[in-house]
Amino acid sequence: MLTKSLSPKWIFLSSTLPITILLSILYSDFSIIYSLLSEQNILHILTFGAILILFGMLSAVYAFNRLKNNKDVSRGYSYIAVCFSVLYIILSFIFEDDLIPISLPSWIFDTNPLIYVTTFVMPTLAYGLFSLVVHFTPDYENQSAAQDFLKAIIVPLSTIIIAFLFIFLLNFDHYKILLWLFFAILVTCSLLFLFFLTRGLYIFILKKNALAFNDKIAVLFLFALLLPIAGLLFNNLPNLNQGFESSQGLFGNFSDKFFYIICVFNGVILCIPQQKNRIIQLVLFSCRALTFSFTTYFFFVFLPYLPFALAFLILVIGLFMLAPLILTFVHISVLRDDIQFLKKYYRKSTINLILLLGFIAIPSIVTCNYIYQRNVLQEALDYIYKTDYTKEYDIDTNALEQVFKTIRQNKERPSFTNSNRTPYLSSLYNSIVLNNLTMQEAKLQHLEQIFFGKEYKKDTVTRILNSRLKISKIIHKSTYIAAEKTWKSNVDFEITNNSNFSAAEFETEFELPQGSYISDYYLDMKNGREKGILAEKKSVMWVYSQIVNTRKDPGLLFYDNDSKVGFKIFPFQSNQTRTSGFEIVHKEPLNLNIDGNNIPLGTKTTTEENIKINEFVAYISKTEKLSLPSIKRKPYFHFIIDISNNNEKNLAEYQRRINALKSRYNSLFTNAKISFTNSSIRTVDYDESWIKTITNLSFKGGFYCDSALRKALIQSRSSLNKPVFIILTDDWKKTILAEDYNDYRFCFPDFTLIYELFNDDSLIAHSLIESTKNPCQFESPLENQNLVKYYKISRKEQRLISCDSNPEIVLLNENIDLNNQIKNKSKWKTGVIMAGLRRLELIRPDLSDETWKHMLKSSFESNVMSPATSFIALEEESQKILLKKKQQQVLNGDQSLDLEERISRMSEPSWSLFILCFIFFLVVKRKSLLSKLN
Repeated sequence: MLTKSLSPKWIFLSSTLPITILLSILYSDFSIIYSLLSEQNILHILTFGAILILFGMLSAVYAFNRLKNNKDVSRGYSYIAVCFSVLYIILSFIFEDDLIPISLPSWIFDTNPLIYVTTFVMPTLAYGLFSLVVHFTPDYENQSAAQDFLKAIIVPLSTIIIAFLFIFLLNFDHYKILLWLFFAILVTCSLLFLFFLTRGLYIFILKKNALAFNDKIAVLFLFALLLPIAGLLFNNLPNLNQGFESSQGLFGNFSDKFFYIICVFNGVILCIPQQKNRIIQLVLFSCRALTFSFTTYFFFVFLPYLPFALAFLILVIGLFMLAPLILTFVHISVLRDDIQFLKKYYRKSTINLILLLGFIAIPSIVTCNYIYQRNVLQEALDYIYKTDYTKEYDIDTNALEQVFKTIRQNKERPSFTNSNRTPYLSSLYNSIVLNNLTMQEAKLQHLEQIFFGKEYKKDTVTRILNSRLKISKIIHKSTYIAAEKTWKSNVDFEITNNSNFSAAEFETEFELPQGSYISDYYLDMKNGREKGILAEKKSVMWVYSQIVNTRKDPGLLFYDNDSKVGFKIFPFQSNQTRTSGFEIVHKEPLNLNIDGNNIPLGTKTTTEENIKINEFVAYISKTEKLSLPSIKRKPYFHFIIDISNNNEKNLAEYQRRINALKSRYNSLFTNAKISFTNSSIRTVDYDESWIKTITNLSFKGGFYCDSALRKALIQSRSSLNKPVFIILTDDWKKTILAEDYNDYRFCFPDFTLIYELFNDDSLIAHSLIESTKNPCQFESPLENQNLVKYYKISRKEQRLISCDSNPEIVLLNENIDLNNQIKNKSKWKTGVIMAGLRRLELIRPDLSDETWKHMLKSSFESNVMSPATSFIALEEESQKILLKKKQQQVLNGDQSLDLEERISRMSEPSWSLFILCFIFFLVVKRKSLLSKLN
């Protein structure tokens, strides 16, 4: 007859499942680092892996056999499980340098694999110890829990005595042998300590009802209420003076007030004695079922720390590390007593349903809260990066502030004693809210400026580039492809480090004219020529930033903005010359200027004047552009007024400045507009009495001038009236603007300046193409009357383009279905389409997800670089595998989010382990559960 606690089904849950998950994680890591390992390293890893697989398979076969023969887990298996777990963990750390060579770059792992080994082997050890306790306690009625607790106390005291003895003996010659002996004794003492403690709890729970009433309440008060609360306070001890505002703890961030509320509530309801009234007892049982998930959570959090409990018990910390284990035993005991009582009055199915619903209640509430926070964050990101200018946004800023706080906490580097993160819950949070991505600190600060008006000093990092890294030789060749009527030009560079400085980085940028696209890239390395990999831009930049410190050979080519290309190579040793190059496809001859070197590509050919790529986009050649009619747009003032935090006091002053401006530029007030701007925008037509007619203005958040400016630029891009932007604020430094607006150059082809209306009524000019932050040379709004080219695309629509001599990309239909517009095009035509997609993304940010995916697909299929992709040349296979992994992570997530600035995944196993364990438990126990429900 099977004993429940010794059922072989527990082997599947404690060994088979965790070992399977561990093997999958380790295999994923091994596939990345395989090419960096020596044969000896591979042999060690395969040996440890084979041992783990063998034990897992033998355990599963043993469990199936015992189930088939209706037998309990034997004492022999329990001994083997404990010995295997302890030895495997210890040997993993002893051979750490052979399993994880120190030569491996630290960034290549999300988490040290040995952390996973400890976490996932621990359930085997825990069940092995517990099954031994059951085997050694067949007649618990005749056993004394007090004796086992006493033995558990004696063990650490004995350990202290042994430690002092060994310290004394270390003066002798054979101290290394003595150290190993002491280590073996320490491990044995730890196991004995856990054994006696668990056995004492086991006996106590089984004999609890035999205790006197006052003794029972006292024991419950100690283990269910006092010790857990003391543990939470001790965890938060380093920052206790900060109260619930603290986000740090010894074992994790448990400073949230809800941890304390639930802890107290749980302790109180566990201490309440059993009631004779079945209704009251049912309510008590429901409350205890509700908090059982809370108890279970802390049991799993502290499970990996159990082997260290003895060592820390000397420092009192061990007592708090054991508190969740003790509380779990107590909670299960109380629930068992409740069920025994309620079975007299209610059906088993009703009791089981209450237990199940109670257990999932808190996890469900937590998950729903995370889903709400995800929706709040998504709405905020959509408003900033995927703005729908036809939609009103109502963002819960209180929830958003909490999201930003939690994201910062979760970005901390993980360790075995995590301080800022909340074990398991942080992983669940990142998975639900951020889809396992993150937000870089610069983006967090930018969003806090917009929504909360917080001020941050921008880090002005001046990159010191080695001026002795020069392009020493350039070879270029252009070939005309008659069938496609395009040029293919190859540019090869020799770059030399003319200094004694090692590990130098070459970095430059150059303008790439409209209608020219990079279609290939290479970098010569020590093992030969490495062809560039075209991949998603964020993942490329992440991999490059991680490996520049490992003296490997990445080369990088990427769009810095829509017309400027960045070019990097690392590293250069002293006086080293390296060769790199790329390929460009272009329609017309062009001149590249790279680091002062003029590179002519192609010769004059007959070019089609208007090349309509499809119904979506067209290419206007230099020749046709010159033949288009020129017009002058009528200017008008567009005021952008700061109504950010506490700025209502300045409205009267702003009206005075505007009135003073009118006396000088009265003609520009015809059709004038005013945009009242904080984190949102409200635009109205100008009226002299605007300050009296405007009501319901909300003075909160930051001065998000960027959004008002972009919206107005986009809406006026094809208008025959030209906006002259006048910005009114009490402090230009808090004005939130992009550094420049070169990507939007097609929206303002006939002007480059915006103006600040200063408190002395003067206008201060700022450049949209150089820098919006600093003043530039002043030009009167009345004198800034440049012409634009007028390009008619239909009877009712026109496009306005600049009067320069460069070719132009024009969107013909901004509302067309893109799916059928991109197929089966040449490399050059695909480049034009991707340039059109980029412009569509800028003027319709609400379509950015769709345009981004089309850009990626087109770029990958044609091997032409786009604003969404970059070329990178990598030296090692492991880097390529990691690039592919990170790219998939980005593609599966939201493009508004980022890859981590550094590796930041939790050191504890994924929250999904809980779900897998719970499902597995339901599967193995399905028959008994169904029989109870029926």
